[in-house]
Amino acid sequence: MKFLSKIFFITLLILTYTHSAFSQITIEAPAEVDAGSEFKLIWTGPNNKQDYISIAEVDMEDRRYRSYVFTKKGEVVTFRAPDEPGEYELRYIDGESSTALKRVPITILETSAVVEAPPEIDAGSEFKVFWTGPNNKQDFITIIPDTADEGKYKNYTYTKRSKEDRDGKTYLILKAPDDAGDYEVRYLSGQKYYTLGRAPIMVKASNATIEAPAEADAGSNINIYWTGPNNHRDFITIVDAEEEEGKYGKYSYLNKSKKDRDGVTYLTMSVPDEAGSYEIRYLTAQSYKTLARFPLSVGSTGAALEAPQEVNSGGTFKVYWTGPGNDRDFITIVPVETEEGKYKNYTYTKKSKEDRDNKIFLELKAPEETGSYEIRYLTGQDYKTLARIPVTLTEISATLEAPDEMVAGEKITITWTGPGNDSDYVQIFDVEGKTPYGTGYGYVKRGNPITIRGPKDPGMYDIVYLTGQKRNILASRPLKVVPSNEPGTLKILVGPGGTGLPSANLGAVELILDASGSMLKKMNGTPRINIAKDAVVKLVNDSLEPGTPFALRVFGHMEADSCRTDLEIPLNPLDKTQAVSKVNSIQAKNLAKTPIGKSLGMISDDLAGVEGKTIIILVTDGEETCDGDPQKEIQSLIDQGYDVRVNIVGFAIDELMLKETFREWARVGNGSYFDAADADELADSIQKAIEIPYEVLNQEGDVVATGVLNGKPVSIPAGTYNVNVFLSPVQKIEGVVVEPELEKVYTLEE
Repeated sequence: MKFLSKIFFITLLILTYTHSAFSQITIEAPAEVDAGSEFKLIWTGPNNKQDYISIAEVDMEDRRYRSYVFTKKGEVVTFRAPDEPGEYELRYIDGESSTALKRVPITILETSAVVEAPPEIDAGSEFKVFWTGPNNKQDFITIIPDTADEGKYKNYTYTKRSKEDRDGKTYLILKAPDDAGDYEVRYLSGQKYYTLGRAPIMVKASNATIEAPAEADAGSNINIYWTGPNNHRDFITIVDAEEEEGKYGKYSYLNKSKKDRDGVTYLTMSVPDEAGSYEIRYLTAQSYKTLARFPLSVGSTGAALEAPQEVNSGGTFKVYWTGPGNDRDFITIVPVETEEGKYKNYTYTKKSKEDRDNKIFLELKAPEETGSYEIRYLTGQDYKTLARIPVTLTEISATLEAPDEMVAGEKITITWTGPGNDSDYVQIFDVEGKTPYGTGYGYVKRGNPITIRGPKDPGMYDIVYLTGQKRNILASRPLKVVPSNEPGTLKILVGPGGTGLPSANLGAVELILDASGSMLKKMNGTPRINIAKDAVVKLVNDSLEPGTPFALRVFGHMEADSCRTDLEIPLNPLDKTQAVSKVNSIQAKNLAKTPIGKSLGMISDDLAGVEGKTIIILVTDGEETCDGDPQKEIQSLIDQGYDVRVNIVGFAIDELMLKETFREWARVGNGSYFDAADADELADSIQKAIEIPYEVLNQEGDVVATGVLNGKPVSIPAGTYNVNVFLSPVQKIEGVVVEPELEKVYTLEE
């Protein structure tokens, strides 16, 4: 009896606990929801591991469901209603036993949709479908043959990608099939693909025509005239005449077409490099169905080359050629064992010139490795070799002559012999670290001898001659750098305490900004052009008075591989808002060139009608690359009687002789050269360019420092100097003595 009493007690305890647990479970949800829609429910319960809430038909077993969500997802969960209408239950399911601990009834209501589409459309075209419907998650509209089984689909668009027209009607875009016939536009539910709405539509066949030359030389360009549906991404291709349907070779989308003078549409394509029988085909974008074809016979082409039998390694030499000269055909120099289709140094045939005898040639740069090579004419598409000739690259050498010793930070003159190739250069290397000294280099193309700036730190260095391509050292000699004297400082003032020459006497300002490809190089992660734009904006906002006559000319920002220069702000009273907006809109163009001479040559037009003095500020990070003569253009301005001061700001310029070139140009233009190595120096240099500058010259006539009147003192080695102050006319001060570690102040009378 005691044993039975104990069992009864335990059973009663379990039943009491279970009833208590059941009474703590609740599910709150709408009594009715639309088929396929999402709804939220709130629940309470034990939330044991693997417990979940499901939705199922009333007669389904507990362990079965249409969808479910684990209770660990939170006390508010989102459910997706089934697509089929009917009576369902929401169930709290125990994770261990898969039994329902709580049931709540829910009714799924039937939904429908209405679609409106054109009665007829062209094959492959895009068209609008207007619709109303539930717009549940993953619902979509498709176009399908009218005999297709329910739930099938082809081209489709999700309803969530719809838009509204001006009348507030909802629509989406569908693409018609390429094949003509009777179709239906159907609205399908996102879960079970039930059809909620449909509309009949007829797809009409599309036709196209192609007209082109019946014959063409291999690799040449031809114009292909066409008519057709011009659906999105339809294209024309050239394939082997026996190629199977749906395949394509080189192709061009129809949206690249142009119109001739008669308004006829055509596009230009390159025919294959291999001779043979081909077809030009119009293909649809979806199924690559051929709508039109035209036969094309491609004839073979040849080429011939002439060049020296021996060439200095690393040198530039002429190659005379005859051949098709098709777009992107090129001539290359490669080792004799190089496999077909490979290339190294090359030049496009379109960059050729004619000599006095009307023979066509181009210039090719030889590799620096000696040995047996071939010069090859390659086609622009398949890199097929049309001609080849042998050439031997011979060894080159160089010599250097320079002082054995120099003072730290001063300049050194170096005489050289060697190949003198365009990109060869001489540089000073740190012997101990085997690293180049940053600004201590100069390109040999600058002349012979060349002058470079020596290291600031005493020690042992090497002067080396390096080739431009592989940086091979052809000559080397030691250089000892000894300490320099301690510098002093010099300050030039105007009037008592530097109160003379007010800034109102500025005159007109024209700024020329370099936005060529090199300005895309980054400095501390920021493109140079962005640093330059910030500096110009700072000048406009902080230093120029509103109404100051101002002009902005920019080069390099419009076209790649171009010498174009544009007057972006014509000379007018300064509007700061307009000027800042224009400067910020400038974007440097990769591969654009540097037409400094051409830009300076346009100044006389830019300044037409200006009276009085004008400050020209050129901001650039590189040398002239458009065969211009900037010094000649500056001298022409002076000769025409313009009262100009041409100031040049060199940004991130490492080469001393290029700096000296810029300094000479500025001297001719009654201005100064400012050297800016970083963002702060660039902003400061542009600011100084509108101030009245002066330059300090040593007894040899070299410029050792530059400054501005009433500005900060400049640091220079102790010694005796002459000073040029760029007033109008230039004022010269001779015999200014600067003592070590002392500041010399020289005051001009107003």
